[in-house]
Amino acid sequence: MYEEVEVNSERWFDLTPLLNEEFRDIVGYEGKYQVSNYGRYKSFIKCSAHPIIPRIMKVSYNRKGYLTVHLFDKYLTCHRAVAQAFIPNPNNLPQVNHKDLNKQNPKVDNLEWCTNAENQKHSWQNGARNVEHMLNVTSKKTVQYDLEMNKIATFRSTGEASRITGISQSGISQCCRKNGIIRGYIFRYEI
Repeated sequence: MYEEVEVNSERWFDLTPLLNEEFRDIVGYEGKYQVSNYGRYKSFIKCSAHPIIPRIMKVSYNRKGYLTVHLFDKYLTCHRAVAQAFIPNPNNLPQVNHKDLNKQNPKVDNLEWCTNAENQKHSWQNGARNVEHMLNVTSKKTVQYDLEMNKIATFRSTGEASRITGISQSGISQCCRKNGIIRGYIFRYEI
């Protein structure tokens, strides 16, 4: 059973343990940082002349929506650090799956080690990788014009524009961002 606590809330930063919370050292950072089975991080770094005072660290989101924490020399994803600290991985599986598909839920009971194929299959079977959903979340409609700004076609994404026109997706994206021209055409994101 887990206590419901919003990430980075006042209660999140409280050093009082959450319900059944356990902290363990992070591999490679023993004695400096710990992670809990909730995905909270504790720092034991000494600041100048002050004694070592443990503190709960703030987590942030990376560009893919995963919770991350910044240690003194790198960023760690919360779910992976929790899995490494709390879940045995005897088969040396490379990825950590969120059972409930929620990238912001790094609690140990929501995680499992898996292969890339198993992770993808879980996503597809549970609707997280629905094509229309992915297009709506990550793609911008793209419009192709001639040099006089006469509309030629509208595409669901720069990827679709690339497949149909044979122009590279990166070139189309750059054209949209920088108001450029590519192979005699103008591409713009639909507003």
